[in-house]
Amino acid sequence: MQIFPKLKSVAPKPKCTYTTSRLPPFPDNHEKFESESNKIPFSAVHRLKFVHCLDILLPTNPSTLSHLESILSTNPVSYARITMKLSDIISEPFFSAYIKNGNVTMFSRGSDSTYSLLNGLLTLEVDKSTYQRLGLEGVPIGGHIPLRYFISLNLAEASGKQLARIEYAFNNVLTDSVSWVFYNSSRESGGVDGPIQAFVPRSTNLLPERSDLGEVHLPISEEPGEVLEQIHLLFAGSRAVKVGKEIDPYLCRYRAQGEVRMLTRLRWVGFFTGEFLGFVMRTLVGVEREFWAVGTVGFEGEGVTVLGRGREVGCWVWGE
Repeated sequence: MQIFPKLKSVAPKPKCTYTTSRLPPFPDNHEKFESESNKIPFSAVHRLKFVHCLDILLPTNPSTLSHLESILSTNPVSYARITMKLSDIISEPFFSAYIKNGNVTMFSRGSDSTYSLLNGLLTLEVDKSTYQRLGLEGVPIGGHIPLRYFISLNLAEASGKQLARIEYAFNNVLTDSVSWVFYNSSRESGGVDGPIQAFVPRSTNLLPERSDLGEVHLPISEEPGEVLEQIHLLFAGSRAVKVGKEIDPYLCRYRAQGEVRMLTRLRWVGFFTGEFLGFVMRTLVGVEREFWAVGTVGFEGEGVTVLGRGREVGCWVWGE
């Protein structure tokens, strides 16, 4: 693998793709869905890198909800907010613990630049003047005015002259301290133990917020776009899909139709990756057979929505 990969021009991808699939027979143990991780819909959520919000919809059944929450509570995860420089990432002991030998995910977005780290691959999005001073190879990002550049650095395999170029750029150009969100796939000590303690991390546990939506209309349309719209209205808890909640037609002409059910929403907000999403969805599919929906939103506008009815699944993906 190259330290400075050859990249084509990077441009936004706003299109949404829709795929249908069929799940295997439901196992008694949700962990048996591990073998399906390379198939839709599990592969779609595993590809997500920097996720901000996760919503789950399922019927309001106290026993099912309690069972789901008990499984999820046995695998608690957390993320942290830290302030550090780019040069701190390639300094010891942080570099050996988390880049060479670890598996951490980090994300930072400011008014002038965006940085991300995943599986040892650091990506930088900077303006033209900064790019010209860095001395690192990058590609222009299409659709941006003023012009911005995308740089990809494989820190896990960097050495010698290549690492020296990176160190120069971080010590002489990109010298400001920035705020990061930090996620460690290790479940030990909440994932925020070790060298990161030198940066005084502010740790937050990823716990779901539970909301009972009451009686709502389930989507019945065969048009994928209309189904997606109604699912997201359910995620938002909109009055437009609730039974008996009239809305002034001058403000909203949307009228939901479909089977009436009692639904509950579980919502996680924070910072996590597709690994956590996959675990949550496998758990959900293992305990709920009739109706369920999963929706995710990433920091960079990407997202996945999945609707399941029994073994039949529809999956919408955008922004990849």
